[in-house]
Parts: sequence; structure tokens; C-alpha cells
Amino acid sequence: PGYLDVVADYFKRKRPESNFVDGATDELLDRLRACLSPDLDALVVNTDVGPPYYHVQTVGSVAGVDQHIEVEDITGEDAEAWREDLSDSLEESRDTKMWGTDPATLRKVFGVNVHPVWGGWYAYRALIVLRGASAEALPR
Repeated sequence: PGYLDVVADYFKRKRPESNFVDGATDELLDRLRACLSPDLDALVVNTDVGPPYYHVQTVGSVAGVDQHIEVEDITGEDAEAWREDLSDSLEESRDTKMWGTDPATLRKVFGVNVHPVWGGWYAYRALIVLRGASAEALPR
């Protein structure tokens, strides 16, 4: 939330012809890097620029910010009918040039990560690892 304003401000100031979201992210990350102590040995990356590429759903899950949900996690009275309807819809709409012709693949429902506030409508634009930080008080 609020990141759209950051991107819009960047666009207004810089008037880039392309990649303005990455440009706004990079500018923000540069300011962050300048504020961090060298002792923290910070890895600060724009997750949309690579290689290397970072699987942001894994980043969110490991950070404890969101939760990975598989189709089998959806339960209830109508869950089986919903799964069947969804698989039918996927099989009908997936392009065999991309997905192949195997019916099981065409019907596969992939898991997603869900944020407790924003649901599935969010993005992780950066990964920040403080390699020099320690939290000795945390139990292991």
C-alpha cells in the first residue's frame, strides 16, 4: 500500500520511457542502502531484476509474511465441487502450446501464497538480507 504513490512520484520526476517501476524500486533501494550500517553487510536487491532471480513467494513464506495454500487446503461442504469446476475451467482455457496435452497437467491447480490483509494482490519488490545482524536473544 502506498507504493503506487512512490512509483507515480518517480515517474513525475524522472519521466522515464520504460521500466519506471523498477527505476522507482532501485531509487528507493539506493536510499535504503545509504542508511544501513556497513556492519550489517546488507544484501539489498530488486526482486524483478536478475539474474539471479528470487522466488518471491518463497521469500514471503520464509519471512513469515504470507502463507502458502494448496488447493487441498480448501475444505468445506462445496470444496470438492469447486475444485472440479476449477480444474474443468483450467483444462478448457490453458493453451496446449504452453501446457502440453496431458490432461492431468492441464487440470492442475497450483498453490498460491496469500497475505493475511491483501490476499493475493500484492508484490514483493525487494529482498533485504542483513547478513551481519544477529538476534542472540531469540530462542533456537
